Amino acid sequence: MSDHFFVVTGGPGAGKTSLITELARRGFHTIPGSGREPSLGT
Repeated sequence: MSDHFFVVTGGPGAGKTSLITELARRGFHTIPGSGREPSLGT
C-alpha cells in the first residue's frame, strides 16, 4: 500500500460516490471514510 492518499470533497450530488466507485472498479484501493462516503487510498 502506498503512503499517498487523496481526499474527495464536494457538495451533495457532486458525484463523489460515483467517482470513488468507478476508481475502485478500475483497481484503486478504497477505504471507508467518515459518514456514508468511501475514501480513496492509493
